[in-house]
Amino acid sequence: MSFFSLLFFALPAPLKIVLIMFGGLSLVKVRQEAAHMHQAQAARAEHAEHAAREPVRELRAVPVRPAENAAPLVITVNSDGSFAMAGAKLSEEQFVNRLKAMAAADPQRKIELKADALTPHQMVANAVKISKAAGLRHVSFAAKPEAP
Repeated sequence: MSFFSLLFFALPAPLKIVLIMFGGLSLVKVRQEAAHMHQAQAARAEHAEHAAREPVRELRAVPVRPAENAAPLVITVNSDGSFAMAGAKLSEEQFVNRLKAMAAADPQRKIELKADALTPHQMVANAVKISKAAGLRHVSFAAKPEAP
């Protein structure tokens, strides 16, 4: 017989009852924890099995880079509120649509705004705002000679 068994028999009855109850409660708790761990392991195994069945898709990121020596797109802001690109006069709506298409093709495209001294500042600011809203962020300015 072990030392702990002899010690247990030497204890008074109420203390034995308390020890037996705590021992039983701790045994119940151990069983509950074991059941919880088993459920967690089963859930992990199910997740791993599901992930193994799902095909792996490879994604490749390709950075969009502008051509290093690409000439900027020259946009002329006219004093009457119209815009010109590549010699063609555009309304504001046409200008917006053309810029959105260019931004979709190359968001890093550089833009150069040209305006004469008679063009109100607000027209140039509006062109910058439209360009940025379309997704073109690289905007620079150039002055053209005063209109005759």
